Amino acid sequence: MASGRWRPKNAEVHTMTITRRVRQAFVFVLLLVANVWPAFYNHQPFFYADTTTYLRGADAGFQRFLHRSTVWSQDNSTPRESVSSIRDKTVLSGRSIYYGVLLYLCDAIGRLWPVVFVQSAVVLVAIALTLHTLALFTWLRFALISLLLAAFTPMPFFVSFLMPDVFGAITILAFAALFLDSSRTPLWATALWTVLFSAALLFHVSHALTGLTLLILCLPAAVFFRLPFSRRGVIAIICSLLVALAGELIFNAAVKRTVGESPIRPPLLMARMIADGPGYRYLSATCPASGFIVCRFLSRLPAETDEFVWSPDPDHGVFAVADPATRRALSNEQYRFARAVFLFDPLGELIVFLRDAATQIIRIGYEEFDYDINRDFIRRRLPLRYYNVMTRTRAWNNSIPNTFFSVVAILAICVALAYIAYSLFSRGALLIDNRRLVFEFIALVCLGIIVNSMVCSMSSTHDRFETRVIWLVPLVAMLLYLRPISPVSQQPAT
Repeated sequence: MASGRWRPKNAEVHTMTITRRVRQAFVFVLLLVANVWPAFYNHQPFFYADTTTYLRGADAGFQRFLHRSTVWSQDNSTPRESVSSIRDKTVLSGRSIYYGVLLYLCDAIGRLWPVVFVQSAVVLVAIALTLHTLALFTWLRFALISLLLAAFTPMPFFVSFLMPDVFGAITILAFAALFLDSSRTPLWATALWTVLFSAALLFHVSHALTGLTLLILCLPAAVFFRLPFSRRGVIAIICSLLVALAGELIFNAAVKRTVGESPIRPPLLMARMIADGPGYRYLSATCPASGFIVCRFLSRLPAETDEFVWSPDPDHGVFAVADPATRRALSNEQYRFARAVFLFDPLGELIVFLRDAATQIIRIGYEEFDYDINRDFIRRRLPLRYYNVMTRTRAWNNSIPNTFFSVVAILAICVALAYIAYSLFSRGALLIDNRRLVFEFIALVCLGIIVNSMVCSMSSTHDRFETRVIWLVPLVAMLLYLRPISPVSQQPAT
C-alpha cells in the first residue's frame, strides 16, 4: 500500500526532471543559433586569407596517409600560389594542423557550417563554466548573459569566423578559472576547463604564448605575495602547456618524416623589429659584417611586417619571394637577430614594444569581415563551390555595416569599463557578499587581455587580434553585477 502511494509521486518527479532537461536543452540550442547570427546574416561563415591554409594543410595530411583527395587538394592543372610548399620542402608552422583538422572534418560533414556551431558550443560551455566556477550559475543568468554578448559585442562575429581567434578568449577564461579554482569546484569542471584550455593552446601559437606568459607572471607573484591559488589548477595549466608542446613536436616530426625537412616559422618577429625601426637601424649600421641573410635585402627595407613576410612583389617582399633555402635561413636566424637588435638598442626596442602593445589594445574593429583586403587572395585559393556562394555574401559585396557594429561594441566596452571602475573604487561594492574570488577572476581576465595585446603586437597589429578577446570586458562586468548563489569567497584554495 505504501509502495502504491509513492509511485505516482516518484513518476511525477521523474517527469518534471525530464521536462526541465528538455527545456534546458531547447534554451541551449536557441543560444547556439543566436551566437552564429552573423554567419546567417552574411549567408556564409566568414573566411579569411589563412582559412584556406589551415584547410589545405590538413587536407595534405589526409591525402598523404589516407589517399583521399577533396576539393582542397592541390591540382596541378590549376596551380595556386602558396608560400608553404611540400614540393619545395618549406612547410610553414604557425597554422595549426589541429584547427585545420577541425575545419577539414566539418567541411566533410556540411561545407564548414558545423565549424561555427562547434565554436558556438565551446563559447557557451565556457560561459556556463565561468558562472559555475564563481557560484553564479542559473539558467536565466546564463541565457541573458549569452544573448547580451551576442547582441552587443564582437563575440558572435568570431564564433562565425573560420579562424581559431575565438579560442584566444577561451585561453584567458580557462587560465583564470583554473588558476583560481577551489577545492569545492567539481573535478569534472576542472577537467572540462583543462580540455578547453588544451584545445585553445593547440589551435594557435599565440594562445600558447599567452597562456605561458600568464603563468610566468601569475605563479611567482602568487607565491611571493602569498596569494591564494589552486595547485590543482596550476598542474592542469602546466599539463595543457605540455600538451601544446607535444602537439607542436608531433607536427614537426610528422612533417620532417614526410617532407624530409622540419617546418619553418615565418620570420614575423624579425619583420616587426625591422618595421618598428630598431631592426632597420641595426642592419644599416652592421650589414654586411653582421652576417645575417636579411642583409641581402637591405635595399627593400624598411617594409611593413606583412609586406616583408607575405608580399609577392619582388621589389618589396622578402620572405615570400625568396627561394626555399633563403626562406629557411631567414626563419632560422630570426631569434638570433632579435637578440642582436635588443642588445644594439634595448631602450628603443622596449619603447616600440610598449607602443605596439598600446596600439594593439585599442584597435577594435571589424576590418577582417570585409573581403576588400583579401578578396583576390581568397578568390585564387577558394574551390568553386565556395567561391560561388561567397560572391553572394554581404562581406563580399561590402554591405555589412562594420562601422555601426564597431561603435556598438566600443560603447558596450566603455559602459562595462565604467561599471568595473566604479565597483573597484567603491568600498561598499567590494564588501558586498565578500566577493574576493570574483574580483580576482576579473583581474586575471583583464591581465590576459593585456598579455594578448603584447603577444600579438610582436608580429603585427590588426583589428582582430584585440577584438577577438575584448568581449570579455562586458562579460566580467556582468559577472561583477551578479550576486553569488553561495559564499564562494569562503572556499579554501587548494
